[in-house]
Amino acid sequence: MQSFICEICNEAYPAALHHEHHKIPKSLGGPDTPDNLVSLCQTDHQLLHAIAYMLVNPKRKHEIEPTLRSVYPTQMAVQKKVLEYANHVAREMFLKKELKKDDEEEVRVTVDRKSTRLNSSHTDISRMPS
Repeated sequence: MQSFICEICNEAYPAALHHEHHKIPKSLGGPDTPDNLVSLCQTDHQLLHAIAYMLVNPKRKHEIEPTLRSVYPTQMAVQKKVLEYANHVAREMFLKKELKKDDEEEVRVTVDRKSTRLNSSHTDISRMPS
């Protein structure tokens, strides 16, 4: 491949700037098949991941529209495509965050149960008759 067309901005770029992006992330079961892979330029690939980060961070959601408009001021179809791909990435980020939170909660509950068992199994020497 000497050059490619970015599927977001529809511009031609040299192969050195080619980025493959999974529409449905591999971690969510997305395959490495042509219908799930998208050829992107480096700028658009970075942009969609930045937008995804903004989507999962409530304090940054207000930055999405101005960011998209600063890169593609009049190209609504391109903005929509960036958001479409970013939503898939955001979903993956959110799921990973929730899974991590669930894992941490499970560990906390397990530790709490063990410490409760330890505390109840130890006799308080100060209460024993002398």
